[in-house]
Amino acid sequence: MADAVSEALGSFGTRRAALEYGFFKLNVPGARLALLVDFIVRRRLGLLEVRVSKHAPSGSGVHRREEPLAAVRCERPGASAPLVRAGAGWLSVQGSHGSVGPVSWDLAFRAAGPALRPLPRILEHLGAVDMVLASAPEVRLDGEITVAGARFPVRDAPGMVCSYHGRRLPDRWLWVSCNAFDRSGVAVECMVLTTRLYGVPGTALETGYLDVRAGDLRECIVAPIDGSLRVERSPGGLRVVGRRRGAPRDLGVACRAPGDGWHDLGEGIRNTLLGDCDLEGIARAAGTAGLEERSESGQRG
Repeated sequence: MADAVSEALGSFGTRRAALEYGFFKLNVPGARLALLVDFIVRRRLGLLEVRVSKHAPSGSGVHRREEPLAAVRCERPGASAPLVRAGAGWLSVQGSHGSVGPVSWDLAFRAAGPALRPLPRILEHLGAVDMVLASAPEVRLDGEITVAGARFPVRDAPGMVCSYHGRRLPDRWLWVSCNAFDRSGVAVECMVLTTRLYGVPGTALETGYLDVRAGDLRECIVAPIDGSLRVERSPGGLRVVGRRRGAPRDLGVACRAPGDGWHDLGEGIRNTLLGDCDLEGIARAAGTAGLEERSESGQRG
């Protein structure tokens, strides 16, 4: 289990892909604080962007900082895994440190469950889809976050870390991530997306995964390889339904979020960290689920 964060972030910054994302999110429910931090390598533009989406008592918002890629260093301080440093900020398998706008953080990562790599390795190596993902859906974070001068200690906070890389962003996706339920030991991560095959226009493939962990239940459905996923929408929210081929029943995840809790991250992406999530018949989360949607095909680079 100690290797889950390494598997998710261990190669970040070392690839030659046009796009690389390395990110983490966490919720500190007692402090009404939630944070999503993205380190984005845009090789076509020669930039590294650090983007922070925050929900805090002092207010919510999105903040960005850009560095020339020539000034970004990929170091290996003692450990074999790289540390990507941009100015005074960095991201590694050990944790992250940095500041953007009114937000600063100094956090350590600790894996609390196995890694998730939903795509078969042969498809990863062939580069058949737009982006390849590796995630650690169950992570605990320790350290400190400061927002507008207010300090928030972080102790054993639930979160996740992830990286993905490839030639372009998929045209559309829905992403769900939560591991702060009303029952301990429960985590869900899900993505339903439309990708191109080898980047060729007109080759849209509907795919995705639903990964559920709850006690003895360990289920990962990858569509269309070993099962199916569908998204049902209603005025009150949305529901993702997954079924493994040959399984006797569905797995359902129902989500909703307040309209004013969403942030515009750019490139057609909107995100909230304040969603409700009902892992049907298993556990519920109130205000601690990450939900994200992309509905446009515009690419920044």
